[in-house]
Amino acid sequence: MARPVLSSTAGLLIGAVLVGGAAFRLAPEPMVTPVVEIPAAAVPVLPMVVETAAPLVLASAPPAPAATEAPVVAPVPAAPPPPALSAVAYRSSGRAYAAVSADAGATLESPIAGRVEVRLYQLIGGEIRTGANVAGLAYFPYVIVRSSDRVLTLRPGALNVDSELLVKDGSTVSAGTPLVRVIGAGASSWRTFYDRNVDAQVIASLTTAGGADLDAVPLFPRH
Repeated sequence: MARPVLSSTAGLLIGAVLVGGAAFRLAPEPMVTPVVEIPAAAVPVLPMVVETAAPLVLASAPPAPAATEAPVVAPVPAAPPPPALSAVAYRSSGRAYAAVSADAGATLESPIAGRVEVRLYQLIGGEIRTGANVAGLAYFPYVIVRSSDRVLTLRPGALNVDSELLVKDGSTVSAGTPLVRVIGAGASSWRTFYDRNVDAQVIASLTTAGGADLDAVPLFPRH
């Protein structure tokens, strides 16, 4: 009768069977490690962390500055030159005068302080008359400035055609006060009354209080 013989080697159960005095070794059976099942609820679930790459931000180039045009500076126009005015000596009937040539816009100023007299003349039937007030005939003004020792008389062209009065009869003026403005190219009343050869816009005279002639030319410096 066979008898089993058991031995243990390296954790394996080895069996031997004796049969007729001979021993037959049984193949070892492997040891089965028991599997312990862990409930799913007992396993902690760790949150899934998904790393996302930071969005790639491309640095944009700064905007190009807007093109600006250089400011256009209008040239300042040069001031026009003052109207020309000049005087030369002129004599008539043995008396001394100044023939003043002036462009339109020129102003004659009083060289002395004094009281103003304004007289208006017309040529009526070949006669020089004042106070007639004949319609249709030109008026020619005389502007007189009397100081204590001198008398200045200006004889411009036709009133409101070639000359403009800047003072009134009876007013008091100081040196430098504007008296007459030339507004046309017409000649002085002297051309109409006495000398057809006169082309100057004003005939001026300067005398002493007693009536002696003085040189009026220096009163009107050329400009």
